[in-house]
This record gives sequence, structure tokens and C-alpha cells, in this order.
Amino acid sequence: MKCFYHHDKDAHVICKNCNKAICTDCTVDIRGEMYCPDCFSNLIAYQEKYLSKLKMVYIVGGIIAAVVFFSFVGKNFEGALLLAIWFGSAPIGLFASKNAPSPYVPVSMEGLGKLLLMKLGIALIFGPIFAIISIFNYLNTSKTVQENKALLEQIMSHQAR
Repeated sequence: MKCFYHHDKDAHVICKNCNKAICTDCTVDIRGEMYCPDCFSNLIAYQEKYLSKLKMVYIVGGIIAAVVFFSFVGKNFEGALLLAIWFGSAPIGLFASKNAPSPYVPVSMEGLGKLLLMKLGIALIFGPIFAIISIFNYLNTSKTVQENKALLEQIMSHQAR
């Protein structure tokens, strides 16, 4: 079997995602799973899309925090700061809970309302914790994206030969 990208080379592995036969020059090894350059670039695009969504959530949270802070700063500075952190981190908590796996549970409209209120309550309660975790997640993911882009460039330069 010949490589999908190099028709003169023998293929040694199959891409885990698209099942293309690829040679060792085209192979991207991620924790023992082999990917072709096309699927790997799709993975990088997915990671970048996730980072842009998370950035947007940070912007919305910052706007909410600023509005809450400046609404209450005249009454009590410490209280306004605490409320701003709390309400500003709620969008991050909602974003984190949206990405959590949820089983399908058929409920009535009343039950759906209760579930949504419970989800909002959890986002408000654990929002600051989710915010701290998501900052580290953002930094780690952006570092991974940069490493993946460098690896893809290296593989593409091997392909050009």
C-alpha cells in the first residue's frame, strides 16, 4: 500500500481519523495515535476555535464584572469587588458546564426550567473556581496549539521534499 500523499513511498500506518494510508514522513504521532497532516490541521483548527470561544466568554465575563463593580462601588468597595468577581465568572461557569457531558433526560417544561435554574446556580456558586481552572486550561491549550503548529510545519517541510 502506498502513501496517500507520497505515491512513491510505502505506507506504514493508517490515520486514526480518516483511515488514509500514510508513510512515516506524513505521520503525526499523538500519544500513540497516528494522524495524517490533514486531520492534524483540523485538530489544530478545532483547538483554535475553542480558544476563541473561551476568549469571548472572558470578554463577556469582564463586561459583566465591570458593570456590576461600577454599579456598587459607591456603596461598598470590597462588596462591589466580590460581587463583580462572582457575577463576572458566571459565564465561565456556564461555559464549563456546557462542555460537561450530560445524559439525555426527558423532562416537562417545568422540569426543564428547574434544570436550567440549577445549572445557573451551580455556575454562580462554582464560577470563580471554574474561572481559575479555565485560565490554566486556556494557557495549556494555547501552548499546545503553538507546539502543534510547529510540528505541522515540520511535517509539511518533510512532505515538500
